Amino acid sequence: MDRNNRQFYNRQHFHQASEHENCRSHNPHDPRRAACSRCSAHVTQNERVRRFTREKRDQRQRALHQQHEQAQSLRDRSAIAARATRSIPILLRVTADESEESSTLDSSSTSRSSSSMSDVLSKRSKRKRRSAHKSRSGIRGRLDVHKVVRQYPVGAQFHGFTVQRSELVTELDLAAILLKHDDTGCKYLHLARNDTDNVFATLFRTIPEDSTGAPHILEHYVLNGSEKYPIRDALLKMMTRSVYSFMNAFTADDFTLYPFSTTNAKDFKNLQSVYLDGIFRPLLKELDFMQEGWRLEPLKPDDPSNSEYVLKGIVLNEMKGVYSDSFGVMRRKTKMALYPSGPYGHEAGGDPLKIPDLSWEGTKSFYKRNYHPSNAKLFSYGDMPLKDHLEFMKHYLNKFQNKKVPAPRTITEEPRWTEPRELTVYYQENPQSKEGNKAAVAVTYALTPIKNDFENFSLKILSELLVAGPNAPFYKCLQESHLGTGMLSFSGYEGLGNEPYFLIGKFE
Repeated sequence: MDRNNRQFYNRQHFHQASEHENCRSHNPHDPRRAACSRCSAHVTQNERVRRFTREKRDQRQRALHQQHEQAQSLRDRSAIAARATRSIPILLRVTADESEESSTLDSSSTSRSSSSMSDVLSKRSKRKRRSAHKSRSGIRGRLDVHKVVRQYPVGAQFHGFTVQRSELVTELDLAAILLKHDDTGCKYLHLARNDTDNVFATLFRTIPEDSTGAPHILEHYVLNGSEKYPIRDALLKMMTRSVYSFMNAFTADDFTLYPFSTTNAKDFKNLQSVYLDGIFRPLLKELDFMQEGWRLEPLKPDDPSNSEYVLKGIVLNEMKGVYSDSFGVMRRKTKMALYPSGPYGHEAGGDPLKIPDLSWEGTKSFYKRNYHPSNAKLFSYGDMPLKDHLEFMKHYLNKFQNKKVPAPRTITEEPRWTEPRELTVYYQENPQSKEGNKAAVAVTYALTPIKNDFENFSLKILSELLVAGPNAPFYKCLQESHLGTGMLSFSGYEGLGNEPYFLIGKFE
């Protein structure tokens, strides 16, 4: 390139460079600047992107504004429809005594209001419909405990039951309904609460007459076949077919309890049917009594003539295990020594040495005297409707309408002692005991009869503060005295019916 051409190129390149440095792309805030020829294509592309972004932003703003207007319109029309709906019951009450034509007119206006309201349901109303659909399909909606109290006023009757008390327990957010069966006198307590884990329990006052273990054997016996479910071990079979959260049966010193719980409504009805049919309609076969209670069985079933016979039975073997615990024997013997003349002087679970004295006929006789609705209490808890429970119960309680109601059994108070007594209990050594066979000593006080539940509960709390834990006064004093190596686990207050006692003891 010659000299002149080189100078022209340099001047042109310099002009383009200076023009680009001063163009709008480098000075976006200066309106006097213009785009240069060098970056015109780049500026055009940027403008296209910015224009597209502005269009999208405007489109979103218009859509949001339209949705806001629609939502506001729906709220306004829903409020109008709600006011119209609230006025419908008043119109119907006013026109209840009018002519048939006016009633027809009111019903047509009601249908128009309902249809208009259904057309303008908000999202909240749709959620309520979905919740109702879930309730029909087994998932229950939220329970209004205030409404439950209003539904069951005192004196109201439902399926043969009369409401005696109806209260709202605000501290626990539940409604407590106490009912009584008109024909049998059976009492029913229902606690309605927003809890899907529903509970049902049947309790009988089974006061033992001796130590043969009739209450304990019956607890096993009644659930071994009923009129509707003639099968053995009904609870055992339900464990593989149910989605229960709890299922069992208990025998205490003066009552027998049959509780279960589940979160599924269908499963609740199945378990309720199995329990109630077994309790009120048992078969009570002799063979089942021999299995659950006691029987003589040869050690060699293949050669019974040349074999020794031993006592066997589910309850018998269970109580043998209970009486193999030395401290358990001490606790039971102490209780029986405190109240020797009353029912607490007997072993409700059964003494292994006296269980063979119970006969099949004696067990059935004990059932007839105690397993009657007049001697029972029913309990339910959860969010399932109480009316469904009452309707289900009437099918079992109606069979007792024409039967004679037995006299209620009572527990007589134990005569007060005039001086202390001393008891020595011997037990058989247990070679399988890890801690060895140790001696123990305890001091027990028979307290005055307590019939107030609140006082009983308060004494239980006081006992825990005095005895339970390493910081409790009794625990610290006994440990520091070095009179033994440990405190008896059953030390403390025991509310035994109306005859409570307090025990404190240690072992070597």
